[in-house]
Amino acid sequence: MTKFLLSRPIAVFIAFLTLVVFSVISMLFLPVSLLPDTDVPSLKVQVNYPNASPLEVEQNILRPIRESFATLTGLNDLESKAGFESGAINMSFDFDVPMDLTYIAANEKMDRLMEQLPHDMERPRIIRQNVSDIPIVRIQVIPKENTDFVQLSELADNVLKRRIEQQKGVSVVDMNGLKKPVINVTVNQTRAEALGISIAEVVSSIENNNQSLGGISVKDGLYRYYVQVRNVLSDLNTIKNLPVILPEGQVIKLSSIAQVSSAVNEPVGYHLYNNKEAIVIEVHKQAGARMTTLVPEIEKLVEIFKTEYTDAQFEVTRDQSDLLNYSIDKLTSSLVIGGGLAFVILFAFMGNIKVPLIMGVSLPASVLLAFLLFYLFNLSINIISLSGLALGLGMLIDNGIIVMDNITQHRKNGLSVLQACIIGVNEVVAPLISSVLTTLAVFVPLVFLGGVSGALFKDEALSVTAILSVSLLVAFVLLPLLYRLFSSSKETVKDDSQFFEKIKSAYSNSYQWLENHKLIGVASMLTLLVVGACSVIFLPKEGMPYHEDKEVLLQLDWNEPIEARESKLRVEEMVLELQNEISQSEVDLGLSQFLLDNESAELQSVSAFLSLKNIQSADLIKHYFNQYFPKAIVKIEAAPNAFDKIFRSERPYLQAKLREVNKGELINAASLDSVQLPLAYSLGDGFSRANAVKVMINKEKAATYQISYESLLKQLNLILNNYLITEIKSFNSEVPIYLNNTDADINSVLQSVKIRNEKGTAYPVNEFVDFEYTWDYRTITADLSGIYQGVNFGSSSQEILPTVEPVLNKYAVQNGWLVDYDGEYFENIKNLKELVLIFSVSVLLLYLILVAQFESFKQPILIILILPIGLAGSLLMLWIAGSSLNIMSGIGIIIMLGIIVNDTILKVDTINRLVKEGLPVKEAVHTAGVRRLKPILMTSLTTILAVIPILFTSGIGADLQKPLVYAVTGGLTLGTAAAVYFVPMAYSFITKPTPHS
Repeated sequence: MTKFLLSRPIAVFIAFLTLVVFSVISMLFLPVSLLPDTDVPSLKVQVNYPNASPLEVEQNILRPIRESFATLTGLNDLESKAGFESGAINMSFDFDVPMDLTYIAANEKMDRLMEQLPHDMERPRIIRQNVSDIPIVRIQVIPKENTDFVQLSELADNVLKRRIEQQKGVSVVDMNGLKKPVINVTVNQTRAEALGISIAEVVSSIENNNQSLGGISVKDGLYRYYVQVRNVLSDLNTIKNLPVILPEGQVIKLSSIAQVSSAVNEPVGYHLYNNKEAIVIEVHKQAGARMTTLVPEIEKLVEIFKTEYTDAQFEVTRDQSDLLNYSIDKLTSSLVIGGGLAFVILFAFMGNIKVPLIMGVSLPASVLLAFLLFYLFNLSINIISLSGLALGLGMLIDNGIIVMDNITQHRKNGLSVLQACIIGVNEVVAPLISSVLTTLAVFVPLVFLGGVSGALFKDEALSVTAILSVSLLVAFVLLPLLYRLFSSSKETVKDDSQFFEKIKSAYSNSYQWLENHKLIGVASMLTLLVVGACSVIFLPKEGMPYHEDKEVLLQLDWNEPIEARESKLRVEEMVLELQNEISQSEVDLGLSQFLLDNESAELQSVSAFLSLKNIQSADLIKHYFNQYFPKAIVKIEAAPNAFDKIFRSERPYLQAKLREVNKGELINAASLDSVQLPLAYSLGDGFSRANAVKVMINKEKAATYQISYESLLKQLNLILNNYLITEIKSFNSEVPIYLNNTDADINSVLQSVKIRNEKGTAYPVNEFVDFEYTWDYRTITADLSGIYQGVNFGSSSQEILPTVEPVLNKYAVQNGWLVDYDGEYFENIKNLKELVLIFSVSVLLLYLILVAQFESFKQPILIILILPIGLAGSLLMLWIAGSSLNIMSGIGIIIMLGIIVNDTILKVDTINRLVKEGLPVKEAVHTAGVRRLKPILMTSLTTILAVIPILFTSGIGADLQKPLVYAVTGGLTLGTAAAVYFVPMAYSFITKPTPHS
């Protein structure tokens, strides 16, 4: 096959050019995303029920929803949390569940359930999470001085939002911080009482005058007309002029006893940008859109907004394409640096400029051909697929160096260009294919990991398969073809450079010394193995590597029953006080207006995205809250990126769920004080308490004065909060009408407001109502088994459950509690079992592939033994550098294992071929070591030198990549040493000497 292709160089070259052209066209149509378009198997139900306590939210709303949703197919776990005025249910499903159908089924259940839920609440929102739901940018709309915020909100909602939605590739535009107009009706209670009108009668008068006929039509001859009532409430004047009938039958206008005014709704949440109240617009992309094209288009549109709408300032923040652009830039720099270093090393080792130039041409062509396979595999360009592509670049350079070196060796032996190309390629076909298969055997089984990780690894596995397939095509066809086109049979092939001759001489001397001192060599290798294996004990384990970032997320809970307005004032004061530490702030506080918001929020909660001027500023922020707001619960962490939103879990490491079964009430936190648990713990949300007001109605006294319990409840509902009377509905808006109450304290309100009995006699409400300030449970947590209260353990020890379980179970039995356990602890055990199984399958596949290649059961053990040696080198380097075991260092280990396995396969194959040619084992081992020293050193050096510059750069990208660099350099250093020294000695040990030995 090689001879056939090389005999028609021009035709094959034109075919390659054609493929490159198609690859460029395919690349232009590939979607560009931050992450693969992956469904997260989870749903969230968000409930808003104004003026309701956590117990009301739990009993009246969340419990019926839980019972109904428990029958959803594939439901894995269900957790609910009820708070003041809001609640949430989080559901997770098996990963093979079709989430499209599950989402539809959940909405159908909710529609059927609405009849059982309170009629005065809005329909709960069911939120489905997808990787594409992560906003790609945020647009800040900051009003200038003297700008009407309500009008700006209408502009954002009716104009800006729709203009952004019209951009090709935009799926959803979400907003927070809007203010809407309302109409307040403030009753003059003194005048109303004098005229004998109650607050309830005023409310009824407004409600009754805003009724419509509904769907009524009348026939008129041959025609039928729909009937509309024209005198329903339409504006402020119609409300002021509403007729109110007095007890004696006189009619007065509503404005005679009440002040009717336009106002802005009382916000239950705010958005602040740089300490100014603002509106934020989140932009979400469609699954198939190109982020690198869409974000610049949005930025251009924002520039147009700046010129057209001068009453506001516009800023683009939280650009998620920065991380993607970094990955693309990293791939480009890898090509440039890798190609440049490969050129330098090839020239230094070979003293020949032609071979490095051929390699320089093949690298970009290979990447373009890989994008053609991306198109055929229906892959998008994203961080995961690009990391797989970068992973395969090392293999591509590796294969190219091996082929070019082998062809050059045969040219030195006197073969013609065509013969050298044919024989040089044919000799390495089997080992290179085997090396690719072994790399895939190590990597591809990771696709079978459960959960989101397995789904994301699918893109990486396919991209690795694409680049490795291209690497074989380039190595077997393009490289020898270019060598044939640019070589002449008359030219003399230069010997190796003087630099490499010295390296060969040093290698021969050192290998001979180790041959004579095998015990020292084996002891040294075993010592490094043991030290590397032990270092894993001391290495920290984490998901994404830690990076010092000046952008942090401040999550704050005031732990006090304050309004959103007070929370806003406190945040503004904090940012002003710490203005020398904070360069930029973006704050969402209280209840959010985002439709796709899947975070639980309360009136007293704050989420602040802060850009700090230095890392130490975070400590000053914590000190500020400890000094001025000691009750507040403060959490500061690195600003989350897209990876964190997908992989980060809010579940505790281990949670003991306690349930009271005898008393039918919640467990008091003080009951746990006497439990002598062996590990530190924290109480979950179910134990949290907050200030509350308990109102008690004297039913006997009310009955004595002929006042019904129902009328008292209605009066309390009217006077203790801003009561929604009705709404004025127009073509594209709804303006609510509220009964506005004063901000006086509860006691004053109860004294000033009167209630009439059946005879019309008025009495102060406080005559029949008592109240007291008390404590109540702030959050009620529940799952499929009902209400529970959690005790959380944060230790990552594998012995945590056997340590805690006996003590807590014994105490639970004594107190009549039920206890069960949940958390990341069990998920980690499951994942560990999956990883062990997958690793075992990978090693077995690797062994079987090598057995098939070498037709031996012993020799593959040599290649498998190189894996723990390289792994020990990576772990040892990570430990010395003070890094951790994380996703990036794991990818580095995989890259390293693929390279050292290739080197070992090639070396064993060369030894076997020399032995078959009749050389004694000892001589064949030494000859193969010298012959394959160049490609082994070149591939290792090009890889190491290509990533070393990352260690001298800074920023989030460099911080994320540094663990990968440590893993690659440490593993390749030790693995290469093992490949050139340990493998030959081990080969001599397991192979029977030939008669010539």
